[in-house]
Amino acid sequence: MEKYTEKSWQFKVQTDENKDALDVHMKAWGLGVLYRTMMSKANPIIRFKESKKSPGKYILITRSQRSGIMIKRFVVGPFELNGEEIDETRADGKKFKTSLSLSEDGILTLKQRHDKGDLPDSVTTREILEDGSMKVIADCAGNIVTRIYVPEDHVESKEDEEL
Repeated sequence: MEKYTEKSWQFKVQTDENKDALDVHMKAWGLGVLYRTMMSKANPIIRFKESKKSPGKYILITRSQRSGIMIKRFVVGPFELNGEEIDETRADGKKFKTSLSLSEDGILTLKQRHDKGDLPDSVTTREILEDGSMKVIADCAGNIVTRIYVPEDHVESKEDEEL
């Protein structure tokens, strides 16, 4: 897990031939047009952090920014790696059961299951590539989007320090 927590991860490029893959994925996952439009223009930074409040568990922090201004911050966790599902409430208020696992070959998998079963499951895998970048593949009901993130130094906020 250390290779994921030692840096933050800045979105660089979506690699799908279909440039609408992110929108199609988010639509399959039940996100409305306003939220999809906002997220398609965002420049997210992802960070995994070991929790200070719950040692041995991890937190996923996602910041979305445009032109250097943070427009949204989401926190999920704390997770116990390869542990039980936790309750998560998405930005639109929908509730999910979410788990985080790390395979022996270093692939980090986030599974999200709608608590009422009205929406399809979403599975997101993350893998650190030889060039040091992180490849993220998100799959919701066969609607796949692939994105590349590059490492950057952490920018710790007061909110993040307290987690």
